[in-house]
Amino acid sequence: AVTAPTMRVEVAYAGPEGQWVLKLDVPVGTTLAQAIEASGIRRHIPQVVVGDGNVGVFSRPRRLDAVLE
Repeated sequence: AVTAPTMRVEVAYAGPEGQWVLKLDVPVGTTLAQAIEASGIRRHIPQVVVGDGNVGVFSRPRRLDAVLE
């Protein structure tokens, strides 16, 4: 079986609840929203709000539909 190429990403959160970082491998072409969902952060911090206005890559604001590189 041929496996799709993957890349390593880190999903990080810092807030009043503390800091949370998870490294995971995602398929090439994954969007920011998909990586956040795959990280499971909402299970650990249910009150986290994920939206175009409060997510980013390397501290630069990005939209949830941005494809990770």
